[in-house]
Formats: sequence, C-alpha cells, structure tokens
Amino acid sequence: MTGSENWKLRSSRDGEPACRVDKPPSKSPAYAARIVFRMRASVLAAMALLFGAVAAHAQVTLDELDKQMTERDRELSEFAARLNDPDLEKSLAAMKLLIEKGDADQRRLAIRYGLYSPDMAVRATVLRAIFNSDPTLVVEMRPVAEETGVYFQREIKALGGSFRPDGTVSVVFKLAGYDEAQACWYWVMPNNQKRCLIRLSADTVSLFIGDSWGQYTLNPEGALVGNQTVKDDLTEARVSLAE
Repeated sequence: MTGSENWKLRSSRDGEPACRVDKPPSKSPAYAARIVFRMRASVLAAMALLFGAVAAHAQVTLDELDKQMTERDRELSEFAARLNDPDLEKSLAAMKLLIEKGDADQRRLAIRYGLYSPDMAVRATVLRAIFNSDPTLVVEMRPVAEETGVYFQREIKALGGSFRPDGTVSVVFKLAGYDEAQACWYWVMPNNQKRCLIRLSADTVSLFIGDSWGQYTLNPEGALVGNQTVKDDLTEARVSLAE
C-alpha cells in the first residue's frame, strides 16, 4: 500500500478486517467561516444569558424600594430633630456640618431650615455655611431703566452673563474660597485673578459686581434680594439660595 493510501484504510487488529475511513473535510475558507460564525453565536448566547441573569439580579423590588425610602425618611427625620435641638449651639453646629459636608438631601434640609428661620443668628450661620461650601450662585438682575448703557452691557458680557428677552440679565459666579485678608468670599475671573464677591455682616450680604457693592437681605422665599448698580445702571437683583 502506498503512503498516499494510508488515510483510506484502518489497519486490522485481532483479526478484524480493515475498514475504510472517510477523508476529513477540507479546511476551506467557507468551512472556517462557518466555524467562526458558530463559535461567535455560542459566545453571544452565553453572554446574553449572563447579562440577563445580572440584570435580573440588579432589579429592585417594590418592597426593597419602600424599605429604603422608609429608612431614608427616618434618617432625615433624625437629622431634622438635631436641627431643632433646643440648644442653639448644637442646632447651629448640626446645620453647619450638614451644609458643608452632607449629601444633597442633608444639605437641602439644613439650608431650608436656616433660610426660613426667624432667628437672625441662624440666618447668619446658614449664609456663612452656604458660602463656605463654594457654591455656584446665579445673580439675576432687572435693570430699572428701560434701556441700559453700553458700559453696563459690556460689563455683563465680560462677566459671561446672558441677556434674556424679557430684559433681565443673569450672571453665574462660582465661589472659590474665603480671603482672610480682605474678609470676603471670592471667585476666579477668566484671567485667573481673584476678585471679592461677597461680604457678610450679621444676616446682611454685600455683593461686588462690576464696580459697585450692593446690599442684600433674605426674603421669605429663601432668596437674597437687593439693589445692584453695575456701571451706573441700577438693577433689582435676586440670588436664590434655597435648593
């Protein structure tokens, strides 16, 4: 038997006759493509089963949701009790800590408690705590005059402010820290220079915008309101603090 015929026959063993063995299929490109396709389909099917199991495991049941919400409500109620402590020092300390280091819900709870308080000491403390947390403040201004001067418009544009169709303007400031030497909270201008923005005296806030300081007080809605002059144009200004 020639070497080329070895694949055709299986040698006899223990007297058994030799038998023919089929030639293995050719490894053609089409065959290889079919194998790759089948392997890919198997992998995708396995991944689908795996992801389905993970998704099912990640689902939240209504009981779990109700339990978590109940626990969260109870937790916030306990924080509210700390804020209402009859000992004013403990109450103020709790409010300050929640505003500066609490999560969004805790911060909102403490801010609203302080802003709506009739006690001046509480209002002063909440304002200081808010400013210490380096918030982003939006100052909305409504010019008193029907038409504003060119210098006013230039200043608002230089501050990155926006002009609205109703005639009001808004400017966004991101507080960046407190300057002990100048006793003010400052923001960083586009040219990377620090500029004082806010000073606090008791519960009265002063804002420096453009070239002038304006005086603001808290209204019942938890917003700072006052008059702000910018480049000789007087405006009625508002800064919402309640979250």
